[in-house]
Amino acid sequence: MYIEKVLNNNAFISLDENGDEIIVMGKGIAFGKKGNQKVDLTNLNYKIFSCKNKNINNKLISIVSDLSQEYILLTRKIISTFEKEYNKKLSLHQKW
Repeated sequence: MYIEKVLNNNAFISLDENGDEIIVMGKGIAFGKKGNQKVDLTNLNYKIFSCKNKNINNKLISIVSDLSQEYILLTRKIISTFEKEYNKKLSLHQKW
């Protein structure tokens, strides 16, 4: 996968197989990386976010760019703790 734009140390923009923008997030995944650089995601813990609506996608990019690593790590710990405690996998499409 190639980096289109680095958002911060923990996130970058890339393109999916259809040429649509995606956001790839993971601890330190973009640290020291630059645009057009290839990233090997093998053995890395990461998540991919995609949105077909350009306005929402631009808003998501803006939000992710401003997030500090501490908030991302804290959020991941909260989600992990919830999933272990309640034996449930959280999903963006899950209804409560």
